Amino acid sequence: MSTPTRRFHLGAILSAMTGIAVCEFAEFRELLDFMTSDRLFTHQIPRATNECAPSLRLQFPELAAVAYPDGATGRDAALAWLAEQVQRHLATLSSLTTPSQGAYREVAPLAAGQHARISPLTELAEMAPHATVIPVVIAEDQP
Repeated sequence: MSTPTRRFHLGAILSAMTGIAVCEFAEFRELLDFMTSDRLFTHQIPRATNECAPSLRLQFPELAAVAYPDGATGRDAALAWLAEQVQRHLATLSSLTTPSQGAYREVAPLAAGQHARISPLTELAEMAPHATVIPVVIAEDQP
């Protein structure tokens, strides 16, 4: 049985590979949630990025050497860099496979054991042992 894949834009893939968000945060998080089969909290994103990046480099060797330029800052710089990468890899892609994929790639989830499932509260307490973590439980609507 083959592993189900899901289609993601190069922006989300490159965000996970470089650690620099060059797409909407929701797209980036959706990719990481899919790859880890988890529902990550914001403070878990850096760890999940580190877990997913090696798999993405193996899945997309043509993107493995792509690096975000040192010193580039701001939304405009990120969007310009992403547009440049999309154009560059559309040309490369057309010689490798069907051009109909465009700026999207089929991404496979991580293999078993490549993602550490850690309770968000436990991980937060480990990240900030000096802080007091107060969980808030919201009761469901009652009739």
